[in-house]
Amino acid sequence: MAIGAAPAEPLTPYPLASCTDADEFLQHLAKAYEIKSPPRPVSLPDKRDTHVLRGVPHPHFTVGYLRSSLGTQLGAAATNPYLIHLGSAGGLHVTRGSQHVVTAPSVAAVINTGDPHLAVPDPGGAAIFSVALSRSLVDQELAALLNRPLDGTVSFDLALDLGTPATTGLRRALDGLLANMELDD
Repeated sequence: MAIGAAPAEPLTPYPLASCTDADEFLQHLAKAYEIKSPPRPVSLPDKRDTHVLRGVPHPHFTVGYLRSSLGTQLGAAATNPYLIHLGSAGGLHVTRGSQHVVTAPSVAAVINTGDPHLAVPDPGGAAIFSVALSRSLVDQELAALLNRPLDGTVSFDLALDLGTPATTGLRRALDGLLANMELDD
């Protein structure tokens, strides 16, 4: 399954939450993604809207699918994971400091550990694939690639363009991961 060609309900073998209560959904989200500073709602959707969370949580790496019309604000906490939001349907407007990006199948938003951010879906909601990476995992893997200890905290740009030749390998790896998860029931 390619990110841009996702089925209507991806990752169905891995349900984590399906609810109409915004606070309950945010609790499930924080638990699955190991978010230490709980997200706060900034826009309350219609109470009939169902917020969906599917995925595979792990202490160092979580991959999931979210469908919601709920806007959220996440505070700064150095223990929060890195978050990568990949658009599937609708746009998720992500603001980090003075930077802003709208997710799409070819554009991801990358939130650094410790960075507060605001995420507001298009009217009618958005669906995204979201990956969380623990700071320790990112530090360990990058230090191994560089063959030396890191000088400080790793920081990424907010916008990640998945449509460039330089990101083709990453895009293929993500597509492959999601396709394999769909086959594994």
